[in-house]
Amino acid sequence: MAFSQQQNLDVKLKQRIALTPQFQQAIKILNMNAQELSLEVSQMLSQNFMLNFEDDGLREERSEQEESEDIDDGLLKELGEDLPYDGEWEDVYEDWQDHGSRREENSNLEEFISHSHSLESYLLEQLEQMPISEELRRTAELLLYHLDEDGYLREPPQKLAKLYQLELNAVNKAIALIKNCQPTGVGAADLEECIHLQLEQLPPKTPHLGTLKRIMARHFLFIGKNPQLIQQRLNLSEQEYRQAIALLESLNPQPGQGFTPSNGNFIQPEIIVREKNNISYIEIDPSLSPSLSINEEYAAMIKHANEQEKTLLQAQLNEARWFLSAIDKRADIIRRVAGVIVALQQEFFQEGEKAMRPMTRQKIADMLDIHESTVSRAVNGKYLSCKRGVYELRYFFSTQLESTDGGEDQSTTAIKATITEMIAAENPKKPLSDQNIADRLAEEEGYKIARRTVAKYREELNIPTSTERKRR
Repeated sequence: MAFSQQQNLDVKLKQRIALTPQFQQAIKILNMNAQELSLEVSQMLSQNFMLNFEDDGLREERSEQEESEDIDDGLLKELGEDLPYDGEWEDVYEDWQDHGSRREENSNLEEFISHSHSLESYLLEQLEQMPISEELRRTAELLLYHLDEDGYLREPPQKLAKLYQLELNAVNKAIALIKNCQPTGVGAADLEECIHLQLEQLPPKTPHLGTLKRIMARHFLFIGKNPQLIQQRLNLSEQEYRQAIALLESLNPQPGQGFTPSNGNFIQPEIIVREKNNISYIEIDPSLSPSLSINEEYAAMIKHANEQEKTLLQAQLNEARWFLSAIDKRADIIRRVAGVIVALQQEFFQEGEKAMRPMTRQKIADMLDIHESTVSRAVNGKYLSCKRGVYELRYFFSTQLESTDGGEDQSTTAIKATITEMIAAENPKKPLSDQNIADRLAEEEGYKIARRTVAKYREELNIPTSTERKRR
């Protein structure tokens, strides 16, 4: 009886562990591809001030004088200063409605934008009209193709200067030119800068502009999350706050939207296969790993905060730690799974599809002592780049075909490659039938495969029948 009770307790504990938010978050993040993870990081940065995004020194630190100033306005004021922000508008203001930007009323931008214009082409036309040097114009044109679909230039100037071997000063001047273009807000590094650029273009006498600038200056992260505290800190009435937010709603958080994208969705390989002495090995693309860390300054505040503030800070700190842990686990699992795949498929990377070995997710799971579902999550939507091209990791899994001569089993991918090769080398006047191919596979490769299976593989390869292939 005691054993039965202990067994039931173990089951309940395992179920409880499996249902924790941390475990669910880890699964969610492992499922994500590179683009989805990037969006998730942006969203988390927007809602958790305990996270730091290390952006190669793009954001300057406050001076020692500012840091030494007495701050007596409470925790909110402390946390609201100089916080990096890179997120979606809905994360700041939940009731956002796209009213369009008032600043464009006189420019007829809506009439100009059509499906035939990309953001890059529209900006190029403006750059061509500017009285600037040809060298500066070319630099600005290079940077246009680093704008994302929202019109943001998220890569730091230092990285762009290094990429194109340009002077940092020239890159900064080119970015300033882009920021002077319409739609206003384009070229901003993040959402906060995008809004500031638009505010600066509004007429000084715009109603409620001063109030909105005060809110933006210190409390941008808390808009829509705790209006009462902002009103209290800035001594604003509820009506004053709502009027300022109404002005904020009239701005455009995504100035690049509405244009035809110049490029479609692209694949970002997270794994790079290198070679040395005819041995293939993996590298992780460091540019795709989010550079996140805990903000030690805010974490240290927990010791001196009151109970209410300590609860908020501790919750944010725990969430940040769980998030970082989930990202680290994702990277580790993908690295381990990809490493085993490349180790087992050495012949493929050297010789091509004909050398593909049969491999299952369960086999990888057994080798790494993890669950098969974990392997599935680690390979779906994750890509590998090698000298033969770009492949999704799950491409390397295929069912096996048993050898008839006692040799090694063969993967269906290799069989299909052999079929393709046979058909490519056939006599066009006397093409091989499915039965001919089945016979040759058995005789030459030692694999017994039915005619209908050959037909199935041929159809999957989009290869016509022998009758259709025959050249008369």
